[in-house]
Amino acid sequence: MHEVIILTIVKYMEENLVETMSGLSKRDICKQSYSRWVIDEILIRLIDNPFSFPDLIIEDFITELVILSHWAKNEKTEDIFFTAKCMAEDILSIVASQDI
Repeated sequence: MHEVIILTIVKYMEENLVETMSGLSKRDICKQSYSRWVIDEILIRLIDNPFSFPDLIIEDFITELVILSHWAKNEKTEDIFFTAKCMAEDILSIVASQDI
């Protein structure tokens, strides 16, 4: 199972994504929301695939996000998937730095 990686990702989320949205612009609130969605999705995939390599799980998700961004029909949707891809890449770099 991926307990250590999951805990590391949760810690990253707690330290880097603010709970309170007051004072943030609408765009920043949206980015926070997309980032939380990405982290939740990655955590679910890690939990559902305990015997797969975590980096491969995240890389597959990044590939899905790239494909979805190419299908985007407008700039807002494209921005959503770009933000999501960036967060997934950040999580991938955290996972890759783990010595597990």
